[in-house]
Amino acid sequence: MNHCWQAKNLLDQAVVQEKIDVVIASDPQEIKHNSGGWVTDSGAGGSAIGVFGNAVSVAGIFQDVEFVATRLNSNIHIVSCYVSPRPAIAHFQAFLQRLENYIHGLQAKTKVLIAGNFNARAVASGDRETNDKNSELTAFVDSLGLIIVNTGAEPTFTGRGAGSVINITLASESLAGNIHDWEVLSESYNGSDHDSINFQTGQPQTSQTVTRPSIGWNTAAGIDPDAFRTGLLLARWMHPTTVGFIHPDTVTAEFEFLTTKAADFALPAKAVFTKIAVDWWTAEISELRKKCNSTRRIIRRAPRQAG
Repeated sequence: MNHCWQAKNLLDQAVVQEKIDVVIASDPQEIKHNSGGWVTDSGAGGSAIGVFGNAVSVAGIFQDVEFVATRLNSNIHIVSCYVSPRPAIAHFQAFLQRLENYIHGLQAKTKVLIAGNFNARAVASGDRETNDKNSELTAFVDSLGLIIVNTGAEPTFTGRGAGSVINITLASESLAGNIHDWEVLSESYNGSDHDSINFQTGQPQTSQTVTRPSIGWNTAAGIDPDAFRTGLLLARWMHPTTVGFIHPDTVTAEFEFLTTKAADFALPAKAVFTKIAVDWWTAEISELRKKCNSTRRIIRRAPRQAG
């Protein structure tokens, strides 16, 4: 986002208009940790994750000086990264090592999504060129068995010359197949020299899946054991446990149901951060943005048409 207020304001409006559930931001302008649905790294706040609405629950936040990670809906670990282009290769290596250590600390077969501005150019991610960080990033991806989600060769950064692909999306094999419609929004003005990237995740639904949308619980005051036990008793009365041999998936679903109901009884719900329309957005600004996007498309396509 190039640390730009304009980019942050346009992002706020996009979250409202497009009903975005999760935002992964690199180099945003003054986003505060644990404020308005955002979590950030423990450094300068160059990486951030925003979760909006009540369709996604958040837990297990982990902060590094150059990345922030959290668990969404109890089954996807999402990581936002930002590495400045200035530090030497040794700094980049240290960053990748810390990130690799974090991923190795997760349970086996955990679904992982890593995205952000790595300031590393690699042909594998769709770039035309490479830089000195290419081999380090490639080794990192290979060592963790990650999949590069980037598709096509559309630049994600257009600040200089023909642009480059330095904003990269990575996913574990267990998650990559559920990511679809990955796209660089090159013709949509966002106030930054880094284009926005949009994609969706979808998971197959089964009859065993608990479909109740969870917003999580506020555990700041601790958990009352007696209240939790009472919640478990009520849950078992509502949903008697299956007797005899049962499939492991059924055990998992029943356990999730019981603990969810017990937590609902014993704990207050976590506050939901629902984005409201920004007060400065007007019909005139909306029309000007449409004209800006139209002009942007003409400029972007002109070199290709001329060639």
